[in-house]
Amino acid sequence: MTFLRTLYFFILFALLSSTTYGKAYTWTGENDVENISPFVSLLCDEKVTFTIDSVLGENLQKEFFTNGKGILTFGISTDHYWVKVEVNNDSDEEIYLVLEQVMLGTCDFYQKKDNKWEETKLGFKTNIADRLEKDPSQVYNLRKGLNTVYIHLFSENPPIPVKLYKKKHFISNSTFTKVAYGVYFGLMIFVLFNNIFHFFSSKQIIHLYYSLLIFIYIGVFALVMDGTGMFFFDDIDFIFWRAFIPIINGLGVILYSIFFLKLKIYSPRLNRLAWGCVYYWIVIYIILSLPFFDHIILVYLNTIHAVVFLAYSVIIGIIIGKKGNKIGYYYSSAYILFFASVVLETLYNQLGWPNYIYSISFVSTGVLGEVFLLSYALTKSFQWEKEVHVLAKLKAQGEVIRKTEENEAILTAQNEVLEQKVKERTVKLKETNNQLQVSLDEVEVEKGKTDSLLLNILPESTVKELKETGSTKPKIYDNTSIIFTDFKGFTAQTQLISPEELLDDLNVCFRGFDKIMMKHGLEKIKTIGDSYMAVCGLPITHPDHAIRTVNASFEIIQFMESWKKQRIEEGKFAWETRIGIHSGSVIAGIIGTHKFAFDIWGDAVNTASRMESSGEPGKVNISSSTYELIKNNFECTSRGSIEVKGKQAIEMFWVDKLL
Repeated sequence: MTFLRTLYFFILFALLSSTTYGKAYTWTGENDVENISPFVSLLCDEKVTFTIDSVLGENLQKEFFTNGKGILTFGISTDHYWVKVEVNNDSDEEIYLVLEQVMLGTCDFYQKKDNKWEETKLGFKTNIADRLEKDPSQVYNLRKGLNTVYIHLFSENPPIPVKLYKKKHFISNSTFTKVAYGVYFGLMIFVLFNNIFHFFSSKQIIHLYYSLLIFIYIGVFALVMDGTGMFFFDDIDFIFWRAFIPIINGLGVILYSIFFLKLKIYSPRLNRLAWGCVYYWIVIYIILSLPFFDHIILVYLNTIHAVVFLAYSVIIGIIIGKKGNKIGYYYSSAYILFFASVVLETLYNQLGWPNYIYSISFVSTGVLGEVFLLSYALTKSFQWEKEVHVLAKLKAQGEVIRKTEENEAILTAQNEVLEQKVKERTVKLKETNNQLQVSLDEVEVEKGKTDSLLLNILPESTVKELKETGSTKPKIYDNTSIIFTDFKGFTAQTQLISPEELLDDLNVCFRGFDKIMMKHGLEKIKTIGDSYMAVCGLPITHPDHAIRTVNASFEIIQFMESWKKQRIEEGKFAWETRIGIHSGSVIAGIIGTHKFAFDIWGDAVNTASRMESSGEPGKVNISSSTYELIKNNFECTSRGSIEVKGKQAIEMFWVDKLL
């Protein structure tokens, strides 16, 4: 039983071999087109030494082997091949032998005619106007009866379908293909000019950059994947462009991802990685462009980079999407779509299946889908950013209102206590005055001292309100700038000098600060240890409160530098000052029931403190809100978004100098 089964499979194999590959392919004309790639025979000409005469010799004829696959594919190789095609045309119609591949630099057809082997040169070096049909594929006419054709070709990488066509069907199919190419070009040009239009209307440079990237994509379609550039130019070296265009394309896409996804804002670490890829890309291709490097290395490297780049694009898109930039998900989806097209292209290259859609390569189809998807996302991105900004603003306003209500409740309770204390003290003062019976002059002197003391503690307008009404009400000031300073090395210095000397040094510095605050119209709020706090814009409003505050900060730095120079000359230790400024809305009023003080509250105060703690000695660190108010008066340097304690990342700037 086992023997019979083995014999059966042996006979079946022999029959299949003899019927499939042992004789010429017979064309009956039943179909309009037939794929004969599995039936052709191949001979490798590794050293490119064979001629038609040597190929016809008995020794080399034995070296031919049957392809057996649905498509001719040789991988990334510099070898030349000879292809043997035997077709018996039993029909009365003209048929074409077609190699459906544009990227063939060498494609020489040999057929015997009048006992001589006639040569027909095709390939991309042959002008399309000089061909049998005005088509970029390699088309050769077969006669009725038995046709034996040898083809000498060189294909560095692209697969080659070998097909038989009825002449009429090929002409109609070629016309349809040209229409499909035209539609593809039209769609790409439409998206390109649409982005140019958006650039001129919105002044967003990212649209212009994407237009340049689409232009590169058109180059990929015309010079790398589908070879349609042959319709426009007579002499194109497709082998060169297949190695060169992917370099420009890859570099352009990485740069585009940096700006399109706003990596600097959403992920500084990914931004550094992307720029590292750009520098690597430039250096590696400069090295490989040197004359002693074989360009086949570049082809291999392009393939590896394409795989890595696809993974990079999908991953960073998802990461940026999770960080709050919705456009990242569109970016990732576009490259997942492109990855699917690459998979289909790979299947076609190896198996000859599935067929192209409307004769356009899968990669080019994937690029078209990517272009439309990312163009839509780019158009919508500005709307999404505006929505996020509005939501963030509403949230911030709600938080301010909540904190304001809490502070008002606290201040109301404190004011009631304060008012009662003031009334009690007023009664006691009257009793004391009656008992002492001081003269009016003495009363005026004491009153002056009291006023002077109060003015050293409270703003003039608050003192006036307190004297007129016996109480004060907290107020909201929308346009203020808060400044914080502290000294580097203060804590360490407290261990090295006496308390008296430490307080003397602090007194010198803070007196200098007080004079500067008065000069520029700032209201000193308080000092806490080595920290000094002041505000501009209350109780007297100043439209230029941010400019006044920055000018005061520069004068503080000059004062400290002068003091430091003097201290060094005396051989003493000198502190350095950090300064932080933020502009925003605050609540101001009096707190406390004993030794009460004028103070301010609000998120702007906390943010100003974070500006100071995130700064550096001798520099002025400001928030984006202050920057918007002073950018026309001072030269500033962006520090990007920086994480701070208790808050999300805050965009910060150094103030360098007055413009």
